[in-house]
Amino acid sequence: MAVIISKVLVVFIYMAVGFLCNKLRILPYESTKYLIPLLITVTSPCMLFDSILSKELTDGMMANTLIALIGGTLLYGIYGFIGLFLSRKLRFQSPNEISLAMTASNNGFMGIPVTMAAFPGEIPYYLIIENISLNLYLYVIGVLQLNYGDQRERKQTSFKEKIKPFIKPITIVPVVASIMLFAGIKMPAYPMEIIGTIGDVTIPLSMIVVGIQLAESDIGKALRNKALAMTSVYKLILIPLATLLIVLPLPLNNALKVGLVITMIFPTSVSSAALAQYHNKNSQVIAEAVAQTTLFSIITVPVWIIVLTQLFL
Repeated sequence: MAVIISKVLVVFIYMAVGFLCNKLRILPYESTKYLIPLLITVTSPCMLFDSILSKELTDGMMANTLIALIGGTLLYGIYGFIGLFLSRKLRFQSPNEISLAMTASNNGFMGIPVTMAAFPGEIPYYLIIENISLNLYLYVIGVLQLNYGDQRERKQTSFKEKIKPFIKPITIVPVVASIMLFAGIKMPAYPMEIIGTIGDVTIPLSMIVVGIQLAESDIGKALRNKALAMTSVYKLILIPLATLLIVLPLPLNNALKVGLVITMIFPTSVSSAALAQYHNKNSQVIAEAVAQTTLFSIITVPVWIIVLTQLFL
């Protein structure tokens, strides 16, 4: 138990470093426009590549990979439309945006680094596969959520524009690395060592970025918003609990069960705010949801990690 807590605590200490660096003006908010592209295009892809190709392929991994991919996409879609129903039933302002904030997880900046720090073995690999599910959800089902009930004439987009969100290193690298894993293609040790070392930067740097973002957020305003409070409860407690109850009786190995649950425990994805902005929706309310859920996740994420460890490991 103490080992688990210490691993999770280290990750959140990195977040505190980012928070303090922002308050001391060592890293102003403007620095994120350089740090985030560094994470998305360089360090995270290196970490994902190294993490996947360092795995030993087992007989059941192909089937488990497909289960993780299909199961994760279905769960995200189901939770998204339940969130849409709730946000409309409760008459929240910007219900479509709130429903997206209720569902999309911060697997990139927060999920993968925290999982790699807290869990051994196959679990980080399954979360990486779940990150592919998250992207499928965001850019297909999430777009439908944002535009639900909107009768205004929609901008016609080309095929190139529709697939543009998927053409990113952080999306392409896991697919390429997974193909290499299943095809038995090995990289030489020396370049893999370099790639792994660059990838090691991701965990502290990503949490420092989250700390900077938290330092600049209007937490007081977010805490007074009833819709955002409901978003936090749904995102950080109800969705992980529902997923846990779904996977418990299933005949899956424990690593896959943890992978399916852990993708749901993290706060609202930063990418969902960018997606809303791209579609001319209320991205501000999603940004506020990111701030509030990230703040509360400092409590809920360690609790969920301890629960999952006690149940499955």
